[in-house]
Amino acid sequence: MPLPTKSDPKRPRSAPSGSPELNLSLPPQAFAACREVFLVLPGLNLAHAKLEPLREFLLAHGHAVALPALTGYAPADPEAWGRVRAGDWLADLDRATAEIRQCLPGAAISLLGVSMGALLGLAWSLTRRKPLRRAILLAPALQLKWHLAPPLRVLGAALPGRLRLPSLGPPEYLAHRGTSLAAYMALLDLLKTFHAAMGRLDGAAGAAEVLPPQFLAYSPRDELLSLPYLARYSALARERTKVHALAHRPARRGAHHLGIDAHTLGDSEWAALLAALASWLER
Repeated sequence: MPLPTKSDPKRPRSAPSGSPELNLSLPPQAFAACREVFLVLPGLNLAHAKLEPLREFLLAHGHAVALPALTGYAPADPEAWGRVRAGDWLADLDRATAEIRQCLPGAAISLLGVSMGALLGLAWSLTRRKPLRRAILLAPALQLKWHLAPPLRVLGAALPGRLRLPSLGPPEYLAHRGTSLAAYMALLDLLKTFHAAMGRLDGAAGAAEVLPPQFLAYSPRDELLSLPYLARYSALARERTKVHALAHRPARRGAHHLGIDAHTLGDSEWAALLAALASWLER
């Protein structure tokens, strides 16, 4: 299903609710009784505005959407970007979900997470023991390739958190020019938190009870993620996990990680991803 455009009269007009930090939108048909809200969470240093196509897609399918503010992501607050910690992001989700429950009592919480956003949402659910109704995981950063984390840890131990490292993504997709060392350390701490929580599950049986129904999309050519780990993770709850492997070559130079719109994925791959997502959501 193609995304509605601004000129499309059928484009859903969302109604904002809650605080600006929550950024909650409801599709018109959900005003009376909204039973599910998707938390849409960005990847590391991904500008929230670039999640707009995914937000509009969910709204067009009748789902409420919250894009909560995350500590350090606001371009107007670069100081926070240099001192952010994993606990800050987990606390951001505590506040966001508490506000959702005030605005929409009884609504279930679901997740659409991109890269680190998928990791953050799952880590929050597991450590807070707050079950997700279901989860859409796009290139989930649940484990990095083996050679990436050690150099970051060495730098984090030796240098100040405010130091910014060059970001590999397209500049127009970034919340900040450069990713702070503190943000990278927060990512690594989230990975540690997530794997500790997964280790406490009782094998596949425990994972099947705790993990939500999931739609997991990734590129076999992803340069950051550990694909063997993604395969093992998806097998833990095989009956409840839909895997969508993209076979694309990046539509633009420098796209080393799964794209999140037609510009980065290319029109055909983007359309295929949305069609698979739409089918999964309607199950």
